[in-house]
Amino acid sequence: MKCPNCKKSIDKNEKLRVYGSARVTGIASLNEFWSNGVFWEPSDSSDEYILCPHCSEQVTLEELRIHNSKDIKDYLYHEFVSSTVETEEFKQFFRRYKSALKKALPDGLKIIDFYSNAFDGSGFITDGEHYVYFSFSDVRFLKNEWYHHILIRTAKHEKDYTGGTNQYTSLPKFGEDVQGLLDWMKR
Repeated sequence: MKCPNCKKSIDKNEKLRVYGSARVTGIASLNEFWSNGVFWEPSDSSDEYILCPHCSEQVTLEELRIHNSKDIKDYLYHEFVSSTVETEEFKQFFRRYKSALKKALPDGLKIIDFYSNAFDGSGFITDGEHYVYFSFSDVRFLKNEWYHHILIRTAKHEKDYTGGTNQYTSLPKFGEDVQGLLDWMKR
């Protein structure tokens, strides 16, 4: 695992002092902490933290888990830092989200012009002939909408931001529903 602050590796088996909001501390490795059932669940406290052994910066265990994860689902229930500018945290999420969307698409479809707008995003998908516009809402205020409520609609071209009727899909059904819109346009 790497510290999100200094980018140096933290050994998951190294014994570290774990701190929490109840001013309780304990010593455990990250592996012990996560494998013994003491792991953040949605609606529970997520403020357990360690001090990085390299830079001594405070790192929440949730931040450490997400920073080192490759699974987009790890962002479900995550509280994004609010800012007036795009954060490194969102940039990392956006890269992973784009990768997840690409993987969800059937062969022959590709994402073009995918833009982030500080904390939301939009883009177009094409089969080479037809277009679908998609967007997701602000991740700071509409938790999990990026996963469960992705807007999709037909578009005439890759700059058609008004397009057809709004429809919504989820990340697991994204590829199937986009393909359905493209098939409908071919009729």
